[in-house]
Order: sequence, then C-alpha cells, then structure tokens
Amino acid sequence: MKTIPFLFMQMLVFSAFCTEEFKLVENGKPAASIELPADINMHSSRAFFEARVHEFNQALKQITGTELPLERSPKGKAIRWKLEKPANPMESGSFSITFPDSQTLLATVSGSCYNRVFAHLIETAGNARWLSSENCGFDGPSMKTFSVACKEVFSPVPSFPLGRVAWVLPNVRYQWDMAVSSLYYTHDLPKFVFPPEKYVGGWPEAIMPVLNGKKISAPPIADRPDAYWQPCYSNPETARIAIENILEYIRKRPYISSVGLGINDNGGFCECAACAKLNGKKGQNDKSNVYYMWVNHVAEGVCKVYPNMRFGLLAYRETYFPPDFKLHKNVVPILTIDLFSCINPKVREKHEKNIQNWASKAETIGVWDYCWGNYYWIPRVAYKLHADMLKFLHKNHCRFYFAENEFITIADGPKMYLVSRLLKNIDTDPDSILDDWFIRCGGKKAAPFLKSYFKRCEDFYRSDPMKKTPWYASSNSVYMTLSDSSWMNALTPEILSGMSKDIEDACKMAETDAQKKRMEEIRLHFRYAEAKAKICGAEFLSPDGSVKTPGQARKLLESLCEVGPYLKTEHEISELWKNGEFGKLYGKYTFSTAKMSEEMPFIAAMAKAMPFIRDREVAAALDSIVRKGDLPPLVRSAAHCLAKTEKTGSLFPNSGFESPVNPSSIQSSGKTVAERSTEYASGGKYSLKITPATLYPVTFYAKVEPGHNYMVIMKVFSPEQNPEAYVDLVVRASANRKHIQWRNLVKNRFPAGVWFDLVAVTNVPDILKVDGVNIVLEFGNFEPRQSVFIDDLVLVRL
Repeated sequence: MKTIPFLFMQMLVFSAFCTEEFKLVENGKPAASIELPADINMHSSRAFFEARVHEFNQALKQITGTELPLERSPKGKAIRWKLEKPANPMESGSFSITFPDSQTLLATVSGSCYNRVFAHLIETAGNARWLSSENCGFDGPSMKTFSVACKEVFSPVPSFPLGRVAWVLPNVRYQWDMAVSSLYYTHDLPKFVFPPEKYVGGWPEAIMPVLNGKKISAPPIADRPDAYWQPCYSNPETARIAIENILEYIRKRPYISSVGLGINDNGGFCECAACAKLNGKKGQNDKSNVYYMWVNHVAEGVCKVYPNMRFGLLAYRETYFPPDFKLHKNVVPILTIDLFSCINPKVREKHEKNIQNWASKAETIGVWDYCWGNYYWIPRVAYKLHADMLKFLHKNHCRFYFAENEFITIADGPKMYLVSRLLKNIDTDPDSILDDWFIRCGGKKAAPFLKSYFKRCEDFYRSDPMKKTPWYASSNSVYMTLSDSSWMNALTPEILSGMSKDIEDACKMAETDAQKKRMEEIRLHFRYAEAKAKICGAEFLSPDGSVKTPGQARKLLESLCEVGPYLKTEHEISELWKNGEFGKLYGKYTFSTAKMSEEMPFIAAMAKAMPFIRDREVAAALDSIVRKGDLPPLVRSAAHCLAKTEKTGSLFPNSGFESPVNPSSIQSSGKTVAERSTEYASGGKYSLKITPATLYPVTFYAKVEPGHNYMVIMKVFSPEQNPEAYVDLVVRASANRKHIQWRNLVKNRFPAGVWFDLVAVTNVPDILKVDGVNIVLEFGNFEPRQSVFIDDLVLVRL
C-alpha cells in the first residue's frame, strides 16, 4: 500500500515539471541539445554513439532544417541518458523515456540501443519513416517546431533480442535496428577453436579427419582453413584441445559473451569408424549426432569456467537437422533457411517440422534467412508468408535473425522493412505495416496500384508454370539457387503487361516529389527486369527452359533478333546504377546472372534453339541474328559458331574422340562408365559411349584463360526411346578442377535415333585460382545398361 502514495507523488512532480510538449526544435532553431554521457565508454565507443547522433540529426534536418548540438555536460534543455548494462543479451534492447524535470528528456537504455531511442523520436514526434535504403526513401513532413509529447514511454526488449542483422543494408541499418548481434555464429572454428597460426609447425594428429580413406595432416587448402575439412569430432582429444584453445582465447578477451562453434564450410567430415559409430543411423549427409555431441562436450568444459558464455553455430548442410539428444542450454543453433522457399508447401512443411524438432532440443534457436533480392529482377516477395514464418519461428524459441542479402533497395518493396519491424515486435499486425508503407511510399492514390504490382510479383512466383522450372526445384536445397535464372521461364507477355500497367499507374498517381522519385525508382527496376526477360527470351521458353518444337525455336530466335533496344536499355540502367547512389555495391553485386557479361543471357537463350538448327526456318532465323547490325559482336559471333558448329575449332582436345581419351581430361564417378565406341558417330569413326548411373556425372575438364566467356556445344545420341530419360549439361568455371560456380541443370530430353545438340555457356571470372572449366553431364531415369553417345564436344571462347 505504501507504493500508491509514492507513485501519486511522482505523477504530481512530473506534472509540475513538464508541460504537454518537450520542444527539441522551435521555429527552425535548436531548442535542446544531446548529452554525451560521461560513462559512454563503459557501454560502447564514443564513435559509435556519435554515429547514431549523426543519423538522428540527418533525419531531424530533413524535417526541420536544423540539427541538435552534442554536448558533454549540457546546462539547458537536453536529451540525457541513463545507461544500464543488462545481465545477459536476452535482456538487452529495452528503453524508456521519462521527463524528470522541465530541462530533461531522460532516455534509459539497456545495452547500447541509442538508435532505438532516436528512431522512436523521429517516427513519433516527426511522423516519419525510413522506407528504403535510397536517399528518397526517407518519408517525413516539413515542420519548423519538433516537439515530443511529455508522456512516459517504455519499449520492451525486442522480440529477437540475441540478434537482428542484415548482411548489407546501406543507410538504414541502424534506423531499422538491423545491426544487433550478441553471437558469433558463422564458420568460426579457425577463429576460436583451432587457430591456424598456432599450428604453423604442424596440426595435432588427433584432431585431423580421415578423408577419402586417408588421414590428412593439414587442411586441404592452406589459405582456407575454414573450408573443405572438419576435425575428427569423435576423438576426445578434439574436444579437449578445443576447450583449451577457447579458454585461452577468452582469457585474453574477457569482454566477449559468445564463442562461435560453426562447422567449416563445404563438407569434409571425418570418415573414421569412430565418427560413423557415434553418428548412429544418421545418413551420409547428416552428421548431427557426432558434431553436436562434440559441441556439448566443448560447451560443458568452457562453462565450468565461464557459466554464462553462449555458443553460436550454424545448423547448416550436414548439421541442419537436430541430433537425437538435447543441446547444452547455452548453445544457440542458427538454422539456415531460405524462408522464401516455403512458398513450396512441401518445403514449408519440412522446415516447420524441423523448426519444431529443434525447439525440443535447444533452449534457444536462431535463423539465417537467405532473403536475396537483387538477383531476382522480378521482386522475389511473399510478404505475408515471410511474416508467418517469423511468427512461427518466434513461437518455437527463435530469438536471433540474420538476413543474407546483397543489399536491400526499394525494388523489393517493403520486404525487409516489414521484417525489421516484426523483429522488434512480433505481435505487430503485418497488414498494418504493409498498408502504411504503401501509402507513405507512393501516396494514397498510388498505393492500390503499388500494392497490386507486388501482389502480381508474388502470384508469379506461386504460379503453376513456376513449379515446372529448374529453379523452383531448388526450393528443397539449403537456399534457392541464385545463379539460376530459369524462374524467368514462367513469364508471359500478359504477366509483364499487367506489372507494367500497375507501375505506370502508380507513377501517374504519386503526388509529392519524394513519392514520384520513389515510384520512378521502382519503375526503373521493373524496366530493367523487362529488358532482362526479353534478352533471355523468357516469354518463348517452356518453363523447364527447353524448346520443344521447331516453331517454338523459330519464334524464340525471331524475338531475340529484335532485342537490340532492350540490350541498350539494360546497359543504360546498369551504368546509371553503377554511377549512382550505390555505385560500389552495384559494381560488387552485379545484376547479371552469375556475374556474366550483359550478352551471355542472350547467347544462352539463343542456344536453346540448337536442337532444331537443321530446320530451314530455324536456320534462317539464326542467320538473321548473325546479320543483325544492331546486335553486339559477341552475340553475332556466338550465333555464327552455333550455325557453323562443324567448322568451329575447339579448345577441348580430341573433340570427336577419334584418338584415345586422355584420362586427365575426363572423369566419371560411381557406376557410370565412359568409353570410346564405334557403334555410333556423328561425323568421324568414334564417339564416347556413356552407360550412366543416376546421380553419377561425367566431367570433362579443359584449361582456359580466365576473364572471358565460353560456350560448349556437343552432340548427344540415344539409340533407344525412353521419354523419361534426360541429360543435364552445365559448364562451370573451376579452380584446380573444383567448381566455383553452381547452377541448376536443365533436364534435356531428346528423341531416339537422331543426333541432338546441347549447348551451355558461362563466364570464367579472373578471380581466386581459376584455371579452367568443368563440363558436367548428369543423367537421369536411364534404364539399366541403356547407353547414350557423346560426340563433337566443342569448347569455344566468345
């Protein structure tokens, strides 16, 4: 009962000191300052705090035309701070605003979430929002007086307190509160556990794995100690040495609160009998039992000395599924999921089941969301699905979110804006967030058309033709394949026309200059997507990427012959972006598939018509491309090579297999058999007879000069009719024969009794240790002992 009079007195005191509003700016001039806390270095660096003040002042200046000064000990009206250090990261991120006297707006923050306080002031007192990364993305009114209502505010710990992170998010990272992480969680074994600098003189034999039947003595690639190998997790010495190294690391850095135990990248798990035994009945691609048993041992050992230390790691590839036992309470597995892949109902069911299973094995989990956008020229969005999955994750103990993306622009609409607000308060209604964004972005009149445009984008990715594309098949992978643009094959002229109309109507209806700029940015992204679709011949390809009839091949080539203006549009917009606001980012994260040159998608589309090149009308359409003066020389050169395949020289030696096959240039795996044969041949006496086994490819290797574009043409022949059998062809740049490019393959089905042309193209970047190309053939649905014949394998530089 004693607390009631006390609270009443507090209210009286508060009322006496504070009027209805606390003015920060009055008549366009500063009416207050911002305190630089005396104890700032106990919670974060001064530079960090000053950067947040600068971001606040940038927004305030856009609204009022002025900024607030930063002062060490302000004497007048000021934003003052009370800094509190949370007991653990799960309690970090809350703040309150009170007005203890007429001169003070007191912000009490848990941790270093100054940005949350500043964002709250801008959004509430200024009725403003940061809608997107672009400069035109800030939406706020113009006002001469900026006042904060004198009402106590308490903002609780965010819904995802352990981490709210976006990989690359220019301009709005802190305004959206997407730069918070209290965990190390990536491929961190070399950093915390087995530091390579400690083992320059030799690695401990006990921790080294058995790979390909032999115990290795050092990581396979010296300058990549975080890839292609794992320690022998079953050996007790591996845990003991790990604990010893981690404790040494922490003693030198007593301020850290987490350690990363994430597996090395790209597999390389130990094949010894002890690891196999500990892993139990798990399959070859599931190493969770042996790995997480090691994780538990390490966590237990470290927590004997540092009981509050947390351990982040990636539930990734071979460790994606939970083990058969519970994890140590301080271990936080970060599940690697492309949340957009849940657009496939079966994949969503798989992920939801796995999330629930993890919730039963771990006290806290996180998610690594592969939410890439700019590689998808048609916005890859499903806003409500994204919100539903975040709510489902949170319900199942998820308290950490990481977005892997290249960088977020207005092209994807409110995708990451919605995510950022749900991470702070998962109970917020997604529809209210979305409706507010559409109205603010384009204005009330433009909002319905803008909303319709993005709805068309989502419907496109949910369409039945989309489900037949090779890209959609990758939804069951760790993430949907970025470098596979076959999703475009589901486009139709009607879909593009509907999207275009919505965009044009939204542009017409925008009212303010800022709204018009934002609509024009979205329109520019769509025009780029439209140009890409035309260049790739997307509207004339079957969803699976194939061309099934001579008539379809002719229409495809005729359409490609007229894409000169679209190539120009693509180039102009690309240059505009590269020289614009995000120039460096556009230069690093190019919009071309797998960083190909602008012409390569055109050439890849043109090559799809090759199975019907012997048709007169198809040949004539291809010849028109050769003679088309407004097309780039590279395109016309490729068309000439396709039209004159038999006269084209090859960088692949022994193209017709007329000489014995050099074992160094070809590799077959598993039960697939490749041998020279005289049974069938396209031109000479020999061909390569392949008796395939499903999932076991044949790989041809050739040395090439990096920094150029290459095309592979080959002939395939099947003497037996099998409508279900298919051959996949892809060419990938390689370093020491290891793939450095990944693309989903197209299932090429072909009639029996005729030689069928297959074509693939790639760009070989001048990076890393790239020295050649791997030409990969995979086979599916062949009958036992059914063979296919390969001939005239031509590799040309374009």
